[in-house]
Amino acid sequence: MKFIPERYLGENPEKDPSPIVFGSGRRGCLGIIMANSTVFIEIAMTLSVFNISKYVDEDGNVVEPEIQYSDGIVSHPKPFKCDIQVRSEQAAALVSAIELYPHWVSYQAS
Repeated sequence: MKFIPERYLGENPEKDPSPIVFGSGRRGCLGIIMANSTVFIEIAMTLSVFNISKYVDEDGNVVEPEIQYSDGIVSHPKPFKCDIQVRSEQAAALVSAIELYPHWVSYQAS
């Protein structure tokens, strides 16, 4: 449950879990390419407009997040404090535009 990317490197690397996660053969997930691409694009878009860092308290101390997960069939990280800042004025304008025109509203040319 730790982020250690170097475990896939070296003389005895850990195996890539993605073939097991998405199944194999006739039971393999048909949406593997779309799923991986969608997650990559979402993360890239988020990081292109926001700086995400650890929370700093009132005294200026960096607060290490306590990593906990929810129970159940689908597990999610439990809420934790972090600092999210917009990277630039252009990014702020982009985020504001999305707030003004939500994606679930359909637009029709007049």
